Amino acid sequence: MKLNTSLLNNTPYSRDDQPVPTGLLFGIVWVVLFVLYYPAAKAGFVTDYTGWLDQVKNHAFREYINRTNFHAVSMYQVTQLTTYVFYKLFGINAWLWHLLFITLHTINACLLYIFSRSLLYDAGVANNRTIPLIGVLLFCVSPYLSEVIVWEPAFHFLTGLMFILIILRCVQLYVHSGSGKYIGFALLVYLASLFTLEVFYITPWLVLAVGLFYRFIGADKKNTGNIVRYFFAPALILFILRLGAFYLLYGSFVSRIGTSTVTSIGLSSFGKPAKYLFHLL
Repeated sequence: MKLNTSLLNNTPYSRDDQPVPTGLLFGIVWVVLFVLYYPAAKAGFVTDYTGWLDQVKNHAFREYINRTNFHAVSMYQVTQLTTYVFYKLFGINAWLWHLLFITLHTINACLLYIFSRSLLYDAGVANNRTIPLIGVLLFCVSPYLSEVIVWEPAFHFLTGLMFILIILRCVQLYVHSGSGKYIGFALLVYLASLFTLEVFYITPWLVLAVGLFYRFIGADKKNTGNIVRYFFAPALILFILRLGAFYLLYGSFVSRIGTSTVTSIGLSSFGKPAKYLFHLL
C-alpha cells in the first residue's frame, strides 16, 4: 500500500492520481465562498457580538482574556487572545472580519480535502481525487455552515474545526513517516485547543479512529500502534487535566453550560449525542 509522506501534496502519485494542487483548491474555494456570501458581508454584528465588543473595548485585558465578568464560565483564553489581536488589527471593519472568516473556512476546506483525499488514496479507493473534491465543495456551500461565515461570534467554531483537522493530519503524517515532529506539533495544537470551544472533547476519539482506520487497511503496525501511546493517551491526559483545572476554578466539570445542565437531561436524551459520536467516529 502506498502511503502519502508529505504535509500537503508532494507525494509521488501516478500521473492519473495527482491530487488537486493546494494553491488552486484554495483559490477556487475562496472565490466560491466570497461570491456566495457577498450579500452577508456586513451582517453578523448582532447579539453576542455587542457583548464581546463591550468586553474588548471597556474592560481590562486580564478580565477580557479570562472572561471573569461573563455570566457563562469557561476557559477560552486562546480564543480571547486571538480575537483581541484581530480586533487590534481590524477594529470593527465589517469587510476585514468577513474576509477573515472566509479565509478560515477556506483553510478548513483545504485541510479537509487533503486529509480525506489521503485517507481514500491510502485505502486504494477509486476516484480518490474526485470524491473528496465534491465533498469539500458541498462542505463550503452547505446552508448548515452559513452561521460560521455570517455570524461574527462563530469565530471559535472555525478555529475549533481547524485545530481538529490539523491534529488528524499530523496523525496521518505520522503513520506515513513515523516522524516524531508530528507528535509534538499535534499535542501542542491540542493544548491550545483546550482553551477554545469545547469541540476539543471529541479530538482524542477522532485520533483513535484514524489509528484504527490505518490499522484496518494494513498500514505500518509500529506506527499505527504508537498512535495510542503518543497521540491518544497524551491527549486524553491533557483533556482530563483540563477538566480538573476547570473544576478547581469553578467547581464544575462542564464549561459554559454547567454540570447542572448536563445532569438535568433525562436518560432518554442521551441517544442523540451517542448517534452523533457514532457517525463522527
